[in-house]
Amino acid sequence: KKGDLPRETLLNINLPNLPLEEIRGIEVTKLGKQSHGGEIKKVLSGESQ
Repeated sequence: KKGDLPRETLLNINLPNLPLEEIRGIEVTKLGKQSHGGEIKKVLSGESQ
């Protein structure tokens, strides 16, 4: 639902390398508030940074 997460939230979703039928469920966890002090830059594979 739009608006549930603060604008500055980065959502990290990790999935195991398994067929969908072998995934037994999900777990939502909280890492905590952290400040990395920079901006996120999108780099496509093969491009230099």
